[in-house]
Amino acid sequence: MSKSKWATGILLMVFLSINIVALGRGFPFAILTPLWAQEHDKQITGTEDGVIVKCQMYLMAKTREGVIISEELFRILPSTVILDTEGRKITLWELRVPSMASVEYSLKTDNSTPTIISLQVLSESQKPNRGKGKFNRGAKSIKLF
Repeated sequence: MSKSKWATGILLMVFLSINIVALGRGFPFAILTPLWAQEHDKQITGTEDGVIVKCQMYLMAKTREGVIISEELFRILPSTVILDTEGRKITLWELRVPSMASVEYSLKTDNSTPTIISLQVLSESQKPNRGKGKFNRGAKSIKLF
């Protein structure tokens, strides 16, 4: 066996070991997910038709249907309460992204798309300086505002 194959095997074993330990502590694929995309202070409540999760999350972008969190669409309904950093009610259009927010969302067993119940912006971030027309090369193709 060559040295490069040996080194690759060792690195793969270390990587998998770290992820298995992270998975046991409730952080699935913690190494693969950037720190800003991970959920913080997660609280889970079970209901008859699914679960309700409350945590702090990084809002990456927004669409007409909702917000993008960790490259996944979280739907926003007309009944969703959106608050700014000062606690004032705002619309989806007025919501500034990227930002860190306290999000309460519902995961129903009959629907794979999470639905946001309430959202309060904790801090607004400056938009990253990216090239013209480039949003995120790794992100799914999603129509943004």
